[in-house]
Amino acid sequence: MASFFARPGADRTIRFRLGWYLAMACLWFVGLSVGITLLYRVVPPPITLTMLFDKNGFSKTWTPLSRIDRKMVDAVIAGEDARFCIHHGFDGAGIEYALERNLSGDGSKLRGGSTISQQTAKNTFLWQGSGVTRFIRKGLEAAGIAVLGVLPRRADLTLPERHLGLVQAVEHPDLERAMGDYADFLRRHVDLAALRAAARGWPVGRGAGRLPPPPAQRIAMARDEAFSFLYPHLLAGWREAGAQILPFSPLGDEAPSPEADLVWLPGGYPELHGGRIAAAQNFLLGLRRHARTRPVHGECGGYMVLGEGLIDKAGERHRMAGLLGLVTSHAKRKMHLGYRHADLLAPIGGIAVG
Repeated sequence: MASFFARPGADRTIRFRLGWYLAMACLWFVGLSVGITLLYRVVPPPITLTMLFDKNGFSKTWTPLSRIDRKMVDAVIAGEDARFCIHHGFDGAGIEYALERNLSGDGSKLRGGSTISQQTAKNTFLWQGSGVTRFIRKGLEAAGIAVLGVLPRRADLTLPERHLGLVQAVEHPDLERAMGDYADFLRRHVDLAALRAAARGWPVGRGAGRLPPPPAQRIAMARDEAFSFLYPHLLAGWREAGAQILPFSPLGDEAPSPEADLVWLPGGYPELHGGRIAAAQNFLLGLRRHARTRPVHGECGGYMVLGEGLIDKAGERHRMAGLLGLVTSHAKRKMHLGYRHADLLAPIGGIAVG
């Protein structure tokens, strides 16, 4: 009899505890959600559930609204949430309309009733959908532009890069496999047939594909790991036009051929080999000797070698050819890059004065 009267009290205690725990859980959930939302209003989310379950990794770039074109914002609102300015995050009328349409059984495409606020919360805190892709497709199709494909971000398909460029193909540890992965990725996400058809649709202008004439008859061409930015079809075109290419390696301390009419130093990454180039006295002396009477062309990395010095990433200065009064530094990355205009006082390498 005593235990019979004790049970109701015990049940009330259990129910009270369960209710208390449930109330605390709700308060914590609401408080944490509000707190995180307020925090993310001023701080980009460092990590979200989307990232945890994203097979592409943590490669996300957050862009503040102030840096997004206002027309893009207007297009997203008009195409995805036309009642954005008259609801408070949940569009009750829109949800009701979507339910009625989806339950009508008329076989039409299912329609959603979520708002931009709901989609943003879902993409940030739960899982990521194709919302951004859908926005872009809608905007481009409304402008009459066909979408040939969309490439999702893939952290495992990125190419390593360095200052002012990518790591060169010859340096890639497994280039053939990487190229195969890129090809498979494109086939899955791009309508290649439509892309080819679009490319064939443009008329080819007169003279298109015609290469410039060789800058000289005999061209001493620097070719090694430091000077490798040269298109093979350009060399082939010059050879077909009758020019003679005389390759040499500055890193191998080879001087340009004394028979050359012009020395060509193509682009590359000489800053990675500053010490070896500075020590290649046979190359530097031969280059200076040639420059006394005949033209020298240097572009990008080749232009750096023509200067007084080259400062590498570690801050060490290496003496270069000294044909131009400039010093190139890679010790501190610059915030702004730009072109420079130069007027030729005398013709050089087939280029007229001006």
